[in-house]
Amino acid sequence: MRKRNKVSSKPQTVKTIPANQKWPSILGSGTIIPILVLLLYLTIHFIPDLGAYDAMGPQWLYMVAVDLIVVLFIVARKDAYIEAITAILTNIF
Repeated sequence: MRKRNKVSSKPQTVKTIPANQKWPSILGSGTIIPILVLLLYLTIHFIPDLGAYDAMGPQWLYMVAVDLIVVLFIVARKDAYIEAITAILTNIF
């Protein structure tokens, strides 16, 4: 015979944010660049053929350009990413 789960008769409380506190913003505090990079990577499939024999040619060229921009951004802000870079390189080598 199966046991039935008891349904709690306690009312559930909903957490509310106080009036003087704002919701966290997605676009605030320096998160606009990672969101922009994510959108650039997600738009790869919408790149037109541009008259190429292979549809992946222009997509590959676009992805290489986005990769170069991301690498240049990381190199320009290497002080902010040095801990992550050293963690990755110590695990690989």
